[in-house]
Amino acid sequence: MESNLQKIQKMMKDKNSDLKLGEDKPGSPTDKKMKEKKRVHKKPIALKDLENKDRLLSLKKKQLPGTTSEEVKTKDMRNILDNETNTIFNKPWNKLEKGLKCNRINHYLITQEEYTFVNNDREEVKKMLYAAINKGILTKNTDVNYSKDEGKIVKINVLLYDEQKKKFSIKQEPVKKQKSTCKSKTNAQRLFKR
Repeated sequence: MESNLQKIQKMMKDKNSDLKLGEDKPGSPTDKKMKEKKRVHKKPIALKDLENKDRLLSLKKKQLPGTTSEEVKTKDMRNILDNETNTIFNKPWNKLEKGLKCNRINHYLITQEEYTFVNNDREEVKKMLYAAINKGILTKNTDVNYSKDEGKIVKINVLLYDEQKKKFSIKQEPVKKQKSTCKSKTNAQRLFKR
């Protein structure tokens, strides 16, 4: 039984066999012309990838006796995935993706002890915070006190609770007015203003 790699290599040799040039005496003028006309074929990228994968799998099999290549792949993938799930939340708040921010907000609302939620208040606050993330309000590190070492929200700084109305709201910073740029007045404008 030939492996796929060997079959492909054999096909490549067969296809390139018609590209061989007749042998002439070295140094003859026809030899120089033939060398100039000779087409040089490199290996296709797919063939190089197959060779590299085959070489890596054979090395892994040698290192781990008694295991098949599928077992090695699944073990490696599990290690990579476990490592990624453990470190995915260990980034600053502004570097987290929207989905990860929503996950951390949900986790915060479940585990927080600062507010006592009544009935559907938790769901309303969750929807309000999700909407704020989608609008780009909760993107700054100052908006949320987030511990990247633990991967948890300590406090949401922009979340306000009105005890009289018993409602939650999000504190929005006022939009800063841009100063209009003063254009220099022309002599005619100065003259008419007097």
